[in-house]
Amino acid sequence: MLSNRRVGTQPLVLWLLLAVLLTGCNLPGNAGPTAVSQEVMATYVAETVQAQVIQTQLAVSTPLPSDTPALPTDTLTAVVEDTPAPQEPSATATEAATATLGVPLINAEQDTRCRQGPSTVYNVVGFLLTTEQSTVQGKDSGGEWWYIENPKKPGAYCWVWGGSTRVVGDTGSLPIITPPSTPTFTATVGPTFTLSFDNVHACSGTPAAIFKVKNNSSNALESLNLKIEDLTSSSTLYAAATSNAPFMGTSSECPPGGDALPAGKTYFVGGEIGSGNSGHTARATVKLCTEDDLDGACETKTVQFTIP
Repeated sequence: MLSNRRVGTQPLVLWLLLAVLLTGCNLPGNAGPTAVSQEVMATYVAETVQAQVIQTQLAVSTPLPSDTPALPTDTLTAVVEDTPAPQEPSATATEAATATLGVPLINAEQDTRCRQGPSTVYNVVGFLLTTEQSTVQGKDSGGEWWYIENPKKPGAYCWVWGGSTRVVGDTGSLPIITPPSTPTFTATVGPTFTLSFDNVHACSGTPAAIFKVKNNSSNALESLNLKIEDLTSSSTLYAAATSNAPFMGTSSECPPGGDALPAGKTYFVGGEIGSGNSGHTARATVKLCTEDDLDGACETKTVQFTIP
């Protein structure tokens, strides 16, 4: 701002000087050619004014220095953005790391029963589901079963079949585990149960055929599959159906029943057969097993009867 005020006052001083000189040249008593002196003076003044104008233009067009320093281009934000974010370890990497520590891991390719021993004759004590993972602690002598920690009971162990599971890690150094000397299930010589027709009575308005079952084995019977056919009309009256709670305490009850048929006891099972078949010959096919879902030791029997 100070330089701008100086540039604006200098032309005014020059014009005043010029006026004084011109006036002095016309005063009486002065000698010399007045015209020449005026031309010289005008030229001098014009050059001086032009120099001042150029100086003023340069002063206006030249930017003032700034007190604010320029910001650097490689800011912290740019550095942070160029730095890759940390990655979460994948499940495969976790499995490999755990397996590297010497503890093989096991997953189920399909939901698998976990038993007390390396055979289907042993009781089921747990499950290894497809959504679960456990550690392998040993194997059987044939290399077909894995001895694992029970997923539902930490600190307890059971056996799963290798055919439905997948192991990650070194199993060559796993110890061979000796199974229980006597399986939990003990087979009984001869038939495990006897079957006979008992009666037909209405259940919720629909006739149902009831059959008597006596358990002759030393093990409880847990599950049932029942099918009833009309042999006279070659039709199915009751489609094959599986139940884990089929047993009724009396012949007057209606299916389904209770949980299990204890050893040495007599209970009843049944199924609806519909109406309009009086006098027809029918056949019931009954399959009973020592474990749920028709697992364990099973036996199948049939009985014919006349529909009343």
